[in-house]
This record gives sequence, structure tokens and C-alpha cells, in this order.
Amino acid sequence: QEAVTAMAITPMSTPAVAGLGELGASGGEKPPAILKLRSIFRLCDIDGDGRISRRELLHALKYHPDVAKAFQLHDESNREEFERIWTRIYKVDRAEVEWAEFLSYFLDDGSNQNGADQEGGQQHVYAFERQMETMMQGVTKFYQELGPDFQRLYGNWEEVVKTRSKILHRTIMECLSTASPDYGGRRKSCAIRVLEIGSGISTHALALCLIDETENFRAYKVHSAGCSEKCVEEAQRVAEQSLCVEVPEHRKPSFQVCSVLKLGRIDAVYDVVVCMDNYLAHCLNDDILTFALTQMYVKLRPGGMIMVSLKDYDHMLSDSSGEILAESRQQGEFPTRFEHEDGKTVFFQLWDWDEQDRNRRRYVLQHFLLRQGPRDQLSHPPWGEDPSPWDTRHRSVGARAMKREELTETLGAVGFHHVQWHSPSRTRFPQPICTAFRPKDRS
Repeated sequence: QEAVTAMAITPMSTPAVAGLGELGASGGEKPPAILKLRSIFRLCDIDGDGRISRRELLHALKYHPDVAKAFQLHDESNREEFERIWTRIYKVDRAEVEWAEFLSYFLDDGSNQNGADQEGGQQHVYAFERQMETMMQGVTKFYQELGPDFQRLYGNWEEVVKTRSKILHRTIMECLSTASPDYGGRRKSCAIRVLEIGSGISTHALALCLIDETENFRAYKVHSAGCSEKCVEEAQRVAEQSLCVEVPEHRKPSFQVCSVLKLGRIDAVYDVVVCMDNYLAHCLNDDILTFALTQMYVKLRPGGMIMVSLKDYDHMLSDSSGEILAESRQQGEFPTRFEHEDGKTVFFQLWDWDEQDRNRRRYVLQHFLLRQGPRDQLSHPPWGEDPSPWDTRHRSVGARAMKREELTETLGAVGFHHVQWHSPSRTRFPQPICTAFRPKDRS
């Protein structure tokens, strides 16, 4: 427990690079939001087993003023008010509440409706919520603009979806089947419920719905939480017009606009939560990463699995020792060119590293996409002259180079067990994949 508290969830220094906004310290010299809430959790966890029972919470509310203030409970004898609190924390049908559910209660959407309690630590919570809001505004804007162009980032996007469907299905089945009895477990008698947290146009939700049913497999039932309206609209359009036309109705994915930091808006729990394509790199400090993973943890059934992918930042930073030097950091991604029916597409990235970030990890991702319309077959310009102009589109978003060890430690701090990394050479997915499990109930 002491090691968990001491893990690196200290807030980052305030950046100077445009686009990273106010994502810096989460409370100055005061305790950060998550550490403050961890201390409240420990007061409630009387027997120190990492879970809170109804009796323990009642006892803490009665005998610890800090706990009552944190919950904004002014009359600890008010049974109706206690039931309201317990119902909101109580995410899974069992008798105890874990740290992840406790944290989600305080930081999820709508959990703090009665105003801040300065002595109870709520000022730290609200400062942290402002940080999350700042981050998500930038991320949502980026993908809102990228959504209509998302398919252009691939030569044949539909073929990419079909290829990834096999990769994801194989990886999920291997992990659920080979995990220890305390985790996983194949659901042969019913569909595997999957929540995809999408950064693009629900690529992996659409991929999983293409997997056919077999005698021992009842397919996937996928719900996709997209981070922007444009991305969700584009995903629905593609599903209805092409990819899912021949997919049976019961296997078609459902869609919803929902941030990774607001998963409490989704009223269900799942067997697998999928978050791919480096989406977690937008969590610019450890507090926000911890809460994002907490949200995923709460949406899993006990024994359920999380699957995420990151860019191979370990390889990019492998020449560094100690402080990461500017000359050893990747400065972007090389241009990629595709020929589509309606013209050419070229896209590339520039990474502007935040020199004031003491860990030398944050950067602004500058994304450039150039489009050229189709060549006019009736015109024959002289050789060397461009037959049609190029349209340049630019958008930017904050990101953080995260090493595998850092994500592994944060997963453990949230409560995940059996963390494993799967290399691209083994999975054939373009990025390293990490899987981890929410433990089953001890009962």
C-alpha cells in the first residue's frame, strides 16, 4: 500500500508549449487530488484489505470528520443520504467497494454537485477536474477535425479493419483462455461484451463485429465510445454503408459520444475494454492517466480484461540515459503517401517537445494532411506542371511519450493484475499491446 501511494502520480510542471494549456501542477504545495482521495480511502478501509464494506464506510463517516467532509455528508445519522452515497459508489453487484470505484465516485461526471468543501479536500478535486476538462477539449477538437479524413490515413482502410479483426480476436482469445483461474475465463455460452474507447472512427469496434460465430464462440457485442461527434457520425456512416451491411443485427456495434474520462455515463460493465492506437498518450500527466485507467477498471466485470496499445516510446527513447536529451528524441513521423479514388493524400507529423517539462516527455503533435484532387483526364499540362492544387489541413494536440514500465506501474496502482506486453512481431499489430485483468472477487 505504501508503494502504491509513493508511485509517480505527482503532478507535472506547467508547460510553456502552446496547446498543452493548464495541464501542470494539480494543487501547488497542497496534496494532489488523487493522493488526497487515497488518504480518505485509507481512513475508510479499516481492516486494510484494499476494499471498503458498508460497515466500514458507516464507521468512517461517523468517526472521521475528514471522511464526512469529503462526502459532503453533514449528518452521519442520515440513512437515506448514506444509501445515496453507497449506491453511487457501488458499481458491481458485490458487498465491497474497491479503490478504483471509490476514486471514480469523486472524479466522474456529476459526482460533486453540492459545491467544494475547502477543508475536505474538494478544492483539489475541482482543480484536477479543470485539468481533465482542458485536456479533453484539445483532444476532442483534434479528432473532431480529423474524423472526416480518418480513412485517408490508410491506403485501404476497410482492408486494415479486416486485418485487425483477426489480430484482435486472436489476442483476446489467447489472453482470456490462458490466464490463471483468478482472471479471464471464456464466455462460451454468450457473446463477449466489449467496450471500445475510440480515438478515431471506431476502427476496432467495427473490426470485432466482423468475427463470425462458431460452435465455441458466440461473437462480440461491441459498444464504441467515441471522443467526438464527427468521429461517431463517420463510424456510423461507414458501418451502415459498407462494413456492416452483411453483419447480422445482433452483432452490429452501438455508438456513443463519450470521453475516456467520463465513462460513468455508460450504464453497463464489460468483459473487455479496448483502447488502441496510442490514445492514452493524450493523458499528459500521471493523475489523468491514473483516472483514465480507473474509469476503464470500473467498466470491467470482475475478471474482465483491458487491452491498450501505445507507440513504441521505449525504442524511441532507448538512446537516453537519465535525462532525455533533445538530440535523441524523435522529431515526428515521415510523410506517407496514398492514392485514393478521389486523389492523392500525403500526411506527416512534427513533434514539438516541451523543453520546460522536467521529465522531457510531453510534446505537441502537429498533424499535417495534404490532399490533391483527381487528375483531369481531359487536360494534359506540360510535364513537370501540377495538374491540380494541393489542400493542406493542419491540426495539433498534446501527447506524452510513455514508457511501458510507467504504464505497467500505473495499471498496478489502479488495481489491475497479470499485466502483459505483446510485441508487434508476435501480434502483427503496428504497436505494442498491453493486456491486464481486473481480479475476480475473492468470494
